[in-house]
Amino acid sequence: GIVSVGILEGALLEEVSGFLGAMALYMAIALGVGLVASLLLARRLKRQTFGLELDELASLVHEREAMLHGIREGVVIVDPDDRIMLVNAEGRRLIDLPEDAEGRTVDEVAGSSRVADLLAGRAAGEDLILVHGERVIVANRMAVDRQGRHLGAVVTLRDRTELESLVRELDSVRGLSDA
Repeated sequence: GIVSVGILEGALLEEVSGFLGAMALYMAIALGVGLVASLLLARRLKRQTFGLELDELASLVHEREAMLHGIREGVVIVDPDDRIMLVNAEGRRLIDLPEDAEGRTVDEVAGSSRVADLLAGRAAGEDLILVHGERVIVANRMAVDRQGRHLGAVVTLRDRTELESLVRELDSVRGLSDA
């Protein structure tokens, strides 16, 4: 057993009640600071997610994935620092990007080519014709700005290799028929 001598329960209660008010004040201040911080964080998150709720965000992600991988055009999204944020399977196939291209800079994955110039915004114009390997690609780059802030760019790529070969064949047939 244990025997305690010299400290009475009443004396201990008096000592604790002496700093109980100060402790309650500190707890109230900590609770107030925590409440203000959580409100500011919630407000910032609402602003960054454009006021969307969690289920709406999940739905948007599913729709985006279905759309990006369901279209026949290549799509490459580049951030303001010329890092590839997203690329769909068709875009990866058309310009021979590696599987780990997302998160890397344009110059790392595309080198010093016309494709790299297009992705980084160094080549301007609409419906640019690129010859990449055996492919003829029509490319467009559109800058994305929101509320005066530059967010990057979206590059769309269309494979025109078959169309170009058919046009050449048609031209040769036309030339033969004219002759």
